[in-house]
Amino acid sequence: CFGQYTKLYEFKTDTNGMASNGMNEYDHFIPIDSYLYGTTMLGGINGKGVLFKIKKDGTDYTKLYDFENPIIRGGVLSVLNSSYFYGIAITNDTSSDGASVLFKIKTDGTGYTVLHTFVYYPSNLSTDGTFLYGIMTEKGANNLGFIFKIRTDGTDYSEFFNFTNITGGNPTASLVFDSTFFYGYTTRKGTNGFGTIFRIRPDGTQFEKLHDFEGHYPGIAPLTLDGAFLYG
Repeated sequence: CFGQYTKLYEFKTDTNGMASNGMNEYDHFIPIDSYLYGTTMLGGINGKGVLFKIKKDGTDYTKLYDFENPIIRGGVLSVLNSSYFYGIAITNDTSSDGASVLFKIKTDGTGYTVLHTFVYYPSNLSTDGTFLYGIMTEKGANNLGFIFKIRTDGTDYSEFFNFTNITGGNPTASLVFDSTFFYGYTTRKGTNGFGTIFRIRPDGTQFEKLHDFEGHYPGIAPLTLDGAFLYG
């Protein structure tokens, strides 16, 4: 049998040809109470996407914020303390010291604040409740990427693990956390040259390579953890 499909809301252009409510909805929704929160890649006043909320029955669509820089790497992080969203956006700065920014924004669409500027484009963010964690696909000591962390107020930024030919390099997806370890994967290097699955503690210790891929490269979506197995 097949489940019932119901279209709840349609992103489309206005009568003037503009997509003021946003278009090209991006990545996953974040549920809070009776609403789903999400971002779009395009549309809005600036054409760079919007933050919106909509009830789970498809009613009461509300645009909360018009982004001035497009969102990248999987939209926004799940809300912390029912107060802020965190995300990564591309800047309009073409110099070498301003490729993207880490920002936060309140769930009501106010208080947009840039917390940190990056020279490259990180993955989407993860958290252990105190720090935000992200992966840089390239750069770092070996130019194979690194893991960084930063407090939610933008302080204490550190790059605490650099990938190597042995550990695997060029990670792409955000990390998943089981309250003890972060898990992720790389898309190159490792024993067979096809990438690896790994885990590491939030303080950067006890890195362990769990698997070397052979004959095929992994994709770009984050791993899924069910408490016993990792899926990808």
